[in-house]
Order: sequence, then C-alpha cells, then structure tokens
Amino acid sequence: MALPLAAALSSFREYYHDNTRDEHNQSYAPLMQAFAVPNGQTPATLRDLSTNNPEATSVGYLVHCLDPQNPAGPGYLRAVHNVARYRAALGQPATIWDGRIFGSTGDTVGTQIPATVELPVTLFQQLNNGAAYRVANGPLMALLFAEPNRQVCGPYGNHDVATELIQCRNCVPIPHRYMEYFITGTNTPREAWEVVGQALNVNGDEGHCKVLFDFLRLACTLNAVGDMASPLAGADLTTPVPDVALIRHRTNLINVKLPGLNRTPTLQAGTEIVAALGGLVTEQRATRQDALDRRTEEQTKTPDSYYGASIVHVLRMCQVPD
Repeated sequence: MALPLAAALSSFREYYHDNTRDEHNQSYAPLMQAFAVPNGQTPATLRDLSTNNPEATSVGYLVHCLDPQNPAGPGYLRAVHNVARYRAALGQPATIWDGRIFGSTGDTVGTQIPATVELPVTLFQQLNNGAAYRVANGPLMALLFAEPNRQVCGPYGNHDVATELIQCRNCVPIPHRYMEYFITGTNTPREAWEVVGQALNVNGDEGHCKVLFDFLRLACTLNAVGDMASPLAGADLTTPVPDVALIRHRTNLINVKLPGLNRTPTLQAGTEIVAALGGLVTEQRATRQDALDRRTEEQTKTPDSYYGASIVHVLRMCQVPD
C-alpha cells in the first residue's frame, strides 16, 4: 500500500514546534549579543539585520503594549514574526509601503494568513537613552509571583536586596525555541514570565538569552510609585489597511514557510496526488476481484458436492459413464 503524503505546514504553531526550522540550532548567544545593551549593534543596523532574510529566519520579536481596553492594567506582551521591510521593486512604481517594516502577530486562521502589523521607526532603540532600571533577580521574582493575584512587582530602591540594575531595548528577539509560547496570542507580563522565564531557566538559557530574560523581568516591574505598567509599555502596534500590493507581499512571504496555506495547485503536488490515488484504486480493484472470484467458486456446485458418494450409484443406474 502506498504511504500517505506528508502534510505541508499550514500553521505557525507547527512551524515553531519543529526544531529543524531553528537556524541557530538552539545556540542563541551570537544572536543575543547583537542586541546587548550597551555593546550591541545600533538600532538602524538591527533594523536592517532583522529584515534582510525574512524567508529563512524564524526569529520573532517581543514588544510590550498598553491595553487600550484596560489602561490601568499592566498591558500585554505581543510577539511579532516574519518581520520584513517592504522594498521597492526595480522598475516598478513607488508605493506607500516602500521602506516600511511589517510583521505578523498570532497564527493562521484556516487558510488566512496572520494579522499584519507595522513596526515603528524607533524599533530596537535603547529604552530612555540607555537608562538603567532596577529589577528583581530570578528567585525573588518567583517568590513575589507566588502570590496568585499579583500582576506586577516593584518599584525597587537602590538598597533593596536581590535586585540589580539592567538596561533594555524597546524590542528584543525571541529565538525559535521560545516563539511557540507566544504564537497563540498576547500574554500578560506575568504570564510570559511564568512560562518563558521558567523555560529559559530549565533550558539553561538565562545567560545566553539575557536580553530576553531582562526584558521579561522589566516588563513585570513598575519604575515608580503610581505607575500602572512597566517603562517598556507603549502604544499598541498599528494595523495597516492593506491594498493588493501589501497583501501579496505578506502572503508570498508566509507561503514560503507554510506551503500548506498556498491555495495555488502545483504540477508536482498534483502528480503525487494522482499517483497516490491511482495506487489506491488499483488495490481496491484487486480486492474486489478476489472477493468476486471466491464468491463465484462458492456458488459453482458439481454433482459430487450435492450427492457425495451416492452419485456413483446414480451413474450406474442410468448407465452413464463417469
């Protein structure tokens, strides 16, 4: 019997669960060093590096947004993947999208691509021009969030124990291994810390992914009395009203990673399907013929099968040769 065809990826949940898609092979130190503060690359360089090969990279990016439905709350963390700059095509007319950076949030819905958002021109800037913020260390964070109703912690003073000063960017990378925790939607800072912070600890990536680890801690920390959210929290990402050009740009990019979403049939795929169906039809016909042969054999009766040994006496009485 022919083996079933392997299903093409059709969701980013599947994509990020597949470790063979991880171009860093779970060694994230070089990636994170580029985003280190203050010794990493400049924001402009990082914007170029993060958008120069969108078809091949699986790296996502994390931002902290205020919740317009709950302005007094801590906001939420939003992961953006498939980040790409819309580049003007040679010999083609200019568009309103040229030079702007877009990404996707969430997962596919049926055969629809994820929602498209635009990333700001301030992407990857150091928070407050490189200012230092005081956050709790990992054990203290775990102790504080043992309280079930606590959503944030801090602010901290210079002499508070189990705290340290960190610097941070307004957006940090999420390596492939940790993107699957964010792909289903937004998370509160506490939710992200409890799941991803714990995963970083279990996988021994607190040091290698310090940029992400620090971002998660700061997202849970108030900077001053009276603050409602962390200093990272800013306006939510904008959703553009796309035209045909932007839709084609985003769809083509995502179809490279999720060929199962591509609704345009290809000759190769059609050939494989026809071959598989042909094999199944041949096997079904052979099975039917075997069943028919057995049924015909069972229904075909000879005199021997009806009368047994007494058929000899019948033949003698009728003077019929055998």
